[in-house]
Amino acid sequence: MSSDQERNLRRLAKRYRISFKTPLASEQWPAVHKNHFERVQKIGSQRFDSYCANIDIRSIDEPWKERTKFRAEWLAKRASKLVTQQRNEAG
Repeated sequence: MSSDQERNLRRLAKRYRISFKTPLASEQWPAVHKNHFERVQKIGSQRFDSYCANIDIRSIDEPWKERTKFRAEWLAKRASKLVTQQRNEAG
């Protein structure tokens, strides 16, 4: 990004009173939301290579969970192929 573009973005942020605050430490999270934030953090730390669907008693009712990683791999390959072809949604 050029310095002119960066300067323009800073000017717009100031004009529209947009500011960015540093994230709170986990000790400062509101107690009412702490459980949700911990779950989001856990999901965020999940790595694709080590991901596997947990097989449990609900697997019969939720068979799609077993195919999640396969579908993600397929989608990534498909997206990569389309990017190299430089195509958009319209074809």
